[in-house]
Amino acid sequence: MRQFTRWAQHLGGFLAHHGIENFLGNAEHARELDDDAAEWRAFLLAWHDLHGEQPLTAQQVRGSAETIVGPDPWAGTFPTTLGGKPLNTKSLAKRLTGQLDRWRGDVVLRSVLDKHTKMRMYWVERTG
Repeated sequence: MRQFTRWAQHLGGFLAHHGIENFLGNAEHARELDDDAAEWRAFLLAWHDLHGEQPLTAQQVRGSAETIVGPDPWAGTFPTTLGGKPLNTKSLAKRLTGQLDRWRGDVVLRSVLDKHTKMRMYWVERTG
């Protein structure tokens, strides 16, 4: 529930006190229905398939979305603008930063600031 976790805990306790059980009992199922989460999971899985856990800059990730000839290496999962074009490097970096440390099933986006280049490096971790 992100920023509503404490609220949900208090409301759940209040409802349970009044005999209404299983507040948010379907939360896992509801997460599965979240289109945004599904899109990010597909993107992160494609990223991991393409690059493993190699740290990359947003510019490098964006560059890997450029298809000159042949099939799309991202299989249509790369984030796009409303017009359907791949995000530019700056927009991609902003979106990536908003997804840091959010688990999408068995994948999560991680990041660190490279001390030498002063550039943010991103990678995808996968469990299992």
